[in-house]
Amino acid sequence: MTGRLDTKKWVGFASAVFAGIVANYIFKWLPNIDPIDPAITFISNGISFLGQNSNIPNWLILFLGLCFALLMILLFIVVVISRDTKSGSSHFVEYVRDFVYEIEWHWQWVGNNIDWDSLTPLCPRCSYQLVSYNASAFNAIERIAMVCEDCSYRKEFNFGHRDLFRRVEMKIEKNIRTREYENILKAR
Repeated sequence: MTGRLDTKKWVGFASAVFAGIVANYIFKWLPNIDPIDPAITFISNGISFLGQNSNIPNWLILFLGLCFALLMILLFIVVVISRDTKSGSSHFVEYVRDFVYEIEWHWQWVGNNIDWDSLTPLCPRCSYQLVSYNASAFNAIERIAMVCEDCSYRKEFNFGHRDLFRRVEMKIEKNIRTREYENILKAR
């Protein structure tokens, strides 16, 4: 969600590569095992099953099994779609601005991730982009002022530029995680 390295995707990719390497070595160490033979045996057993006698026609068992499998697939698709689009809730990619620390912040989405480089502070009075200045009299103490060069609005913070942006990012992520963004969108 932060636009940084997505470790879950990399772990999944690395696991798949590792599993492929392990499977390759297993088939090299066990040359007598042919992975195609079990598949052919399974198919031939299935065909011979259709010709066997039973109280219930085998074609009916096969048909009901296929219907059940299709029903499970459709049910899974409906659950996934309904979970993603809950009625009455706003989709989080519509959440592109918020007021944090009495400043209006705007950002853009790239897919389902926020582009943190697009995070922009705007003046709450005139919507002019704010500029940050070092407001500390001493270099050892970080203090930042966000200033509007159009209407002279000024807001000072007792921390530095990077810390301000980090805190705003965390507030935005919290609003998404707790679904507070839905109330913010409804209020507009």
